[in-house]
Amino acid sequence: MAKRRGKGIFSLKEDRQLIKMATASATLEEAAAILRTSIETIERKAKRLGITLKGKRPKLGPKAKGK
Repeated sequence: MAKRRGKGIFSLKEDRQLIKMATASATLEEAAAILRTSIETIERKAKRLGITLKGKRPKLGPKAKGK
């Protein structure tokens, strides 16, 4: 994961870019790479904006192993 330029909130430009990526069917991984942040941050921001991006993070824990 590339380091983000600093702490803080997303700019309006980044919000608009994330919305455009969602309409273009971008994945979480692609959005995280372009915006230089983690997948978790992209998931939270997309939820706040009311948009969905393709791709899901793998679930961790005992049920993830098929048990």
